[in-house]
Amino acid sequence: GEKVFKNREKEIGWFPVHSDGDTEDHEILSGFPGTFTPFHWHGETFDLPGDARMLGSSGACWNQGFLYGDHVLALQFHLEITPQIVEGLLQHASDDLTAGPYVQSVPEIRKGLEYCPENKAILFQLLDRFLGPVHKI
Repeated sequence: GEKVFKNREKEIGWFPVHSDGDTEDHEILSGFPGTFTPFHWHGETFDLPGDARMLGSSGACWNQGFLYGDHVLALQFHLEITPQIVEGLLQHASDDLTAGPYVQSVPEIRKGLEYCPENKAILFQLLDRFLGPVHKI
């Protein structure tokens, strides 16, 4: 029910996300890293829903994700990214790569592929914790 709107900056490439520290006291979010470098490809942002826990922010985009209750997990960044997906984006959506402080060049984006294994580990840990209670039913 909250607004989605154009962000002040596009964010495309590998940029750090910093947790706000409100994650350690929640079973699903416990162990979520304080700072990590995921892949971004967006120009929009959103207002945080009431009663949601913000997962973190970056220099370009304040709301990078949230947990609402124990059943809704929303991520602005892309932990699921693979080298193949990045190459597809570079091939088919390169028009998005306009000049800006948070838009990396093609070589910078390709260099950032080194973050893929770390992102995959974060994603799997997060999904295991998120889906854990569902599997216990």
